[in-house]
Amino acid sequence: MAVEAFGMDRDDIKSTKFKSYKGKEGQTDRVGIIFTDPKSMYQGAMIHYKDKYFVCKSTKESKAVCCTTSYEKNKPKWRIAAAIILYDIQVKDGKPKLMGYELLPWVFGEGMYNTLKETNNEFPLISHDIKLKCKVEEFQNIEVIACNDSIWRKNAELQKKVLAEYPSIIEDAKGNLGQDLSLEEIRELLGVESPGSQDAATDVAVGDVLEGI
Repeated sequence: MAVEAFGMDRDDIKSTKFKSYKGKEGQTDRVGIIFTDPKSMYQGAMIHYKDKYFVCKSTKESKAVCCTTSYEKNKPKWRIAAAIILYDIQVKDGKPKLMGYELLPWVFGEGMYNTLKETNNEFPLISHDIKLKCKVEEFQNIEVIACNDSIWRKNAELQKKVLAEYPSIIEDAKGNLGQDLSLEEIRELLGVESPGSQDAATDVAVGDVLEGI
């Protein structure tokens, strides 16, 4: 794309916003969790929030400035992402029919992770879709109901299409868990002066994170 010159009259320039699944109050959606390896079906990180989500830099050996500075949410919490297929299902002639679908990231917390873990124990998510019934939209209070089968796994052609797009969807989800700020950027965000010596905690990559859940 060529570089253009323009003034303040453009209305087609909009910041891109991360689009992810959000339940709507009173609505039940059928979705399938997309993954190729059960051992890496989620991406996650310990996250702080101060005007924005950012990755915790503390290690087992030492606490970083994000944990030692006083602010409302200095205790990090797990923020987890999955790639899902959201089905558009309509009832025709008394039977449900797949009209379309959308592939989306889904970002959630520890509570939902544990709910999905319990569901998977009885209804393996590699072969079962789930219904997400949203009770309180503001807090994404969602009930999980297992389905008898998986629509996208049963259809070879659909499965091929979904798996081809999966890497980009999970990468988008991973990138929105929280910003991977440097220690200096975190200090600036928290209004903390830089110390004379380098912080003992090192940067932590967002993807290295689900151990210990």
